[in-house]
Amino acid sequence: MLCTYHKNIAYPYAKAAYQFSKSNNCIQEWNNMFILVTKTLKIPIFNSLCHGILGITYPKTIFNQIFEKYIDCFFKNFIYIIIENKRLFLIESIFFIFKNLCEKFNNIQNIQIIVPNKLSEIEYKNIISQLERKFSSKINLTHNVNKNIIGGIIIKKEKLQIDKSIKNYLNQIKKYLKTN
Repeated sequence: MLCTYHKNIAYPYAKAAYQFSKSNNCIQEWNNMFILVTKTLKIPIFNSLCHGILGITYPKTIFNQIFEKYIDCFFKNFIYIIIENKRLFLIESIFFIFKNLCEKFNNIQNIQIIVPNKLSEIEYKNIISQLERKFSSKINLTHNVNKNIIGGIIIKKEKLQIDKSIKNYLNQIKKYLKTN
């Protein structure tokens, strides 16, 4: 999750990147270039470029030498603007927001489920199908196994959480019995 400070600063960059890539039918290409740049900048030797200590010229030169063959001139100019504004440390946040904007445009919702055991392929597809009907959109589903929930399922979508686990039902019964 992004902190509010990073989100507020990164959002205008991500929105500009999204609008440009959408209007030029190159969303997937920009997504791939974002992946390349963010992964490369995680490498310790390149990570120092993100913090602005090296000024503006040096990071631009290094950036151009590393990515010259892999990014187009528009994405390069976009990154140069980020470097000039000393915001390269926000590249992951910008990419995260960019992906969210793309998902909203494509009507894709990210949903996480937590289950007590690994799902079979049939169970996985069945859950996706039910969630797609429920939310009337495509679903990008991730699932985690947590033996502590005993049975059932927990569904998380942004700030919404639906807890249909046996452990939750037992806790509700326990609260009910305590109050009566």
